[in-house]
Amino acid sequence: AVDAAADYARRLGAKTAALTGLIPALTDFGRALQPCRGLAITTGHATTASAVVLTAISVARAAARNLTNETIAFVGLGAIGSATLRLMSERPIHPDRLILCDVPAKIRELERLADELHTAFGYCGDIEIVSAHGAVPAEVYRSKFILGATNVPGVLEIDRLSPGTIVVDDSFPHCFDLDRAIGRMSSRGDVLLVDGGLVSPPGTIEWSVNLPVSLAAVLGHHLEASLLPHSASITGCILSSLLAQDDVALATAGPVSAATCHDHWRTLERMRIGAAPLGCGSWSPSAAYLDQFGGRFGQPGG
Repeated sequence: AVDAAADYARRLGAKTAALTGLIPALTDFGRALQPCRGLAITTGHATTASAVVLTAISVARAAARNLTNETIAFVGLGAIGSATLRLMSERPIHPDRLILCDVPAKIRELERLADELHTAFGYCGDIEIVSAHGAVPAEVYRSKFILGATNVPGVLEIDRLSPGTIVVDDSFPHCFDLDRAIGRMSSRGDVLLVDGGLVSPPGTIEWSVNLPVSLAAVLGHHLEASLLPHSASITGCILSSLLAQDDVALATAGPVSAATCHDHWRTLERMRIGAAPLGCGSWSPSAAYLDQFGGRFGQPGG
């Protein structure tokens, strides 16, 4: 199905196609696809990692927090989670302490990643490695700044978050129950959960959609509402195909390196593309919400 979609994109005139959502994980990061002449494939992970770091910086600033003073927990350290951690370390944004959480089968991989942070990026803080057997363990809830990038839904329990916790989530689907998250933010105002993988270019984004006739017939006439993103923001994975198509940032299949993430970060800087407006699904924090949250849970000089 992905091969067919890629061929359809090529026939429409696309030079680069982005693999979104879970498609990279299901196609060996694009390497399992049939080559399509005239069409490059990108996972978009380098741009997505940049988007997550930009969002983390943006939400920390909005909440009067300083990332270097935080204990930051990473929930999920696959392709996007590890790329985000490497880019954050390369910037350098070195928090007081790191908690790295993934499934037990990845513990050795997390140990190697921790060594890399110390040796390649000069990280001097403590790194704690914990395993998730289903839901994330208690150690993660000791952090008040959590970055999610897992493909397992609902592993983070909203009721266990400490007051003042910020969550930046690029999981697909969300790593928490979206309705419960919005409910707690609306009723108690003591946590801040935001989507992590979006950026905003200058100006307004104009979207259009092209679908094969057979698929369009199934979906009906509500394409804009059901398929098209907001006019103010774009996911990093989709944007990556446009950047590659104009030859300003490399299309990448397979795992991405810290150097490639750095190149995509610089590209976004040059094009004045920043973090998207903060939001969690259909919910967006008002200026008053951010002011009161920062007043209650911000840090001096944050």
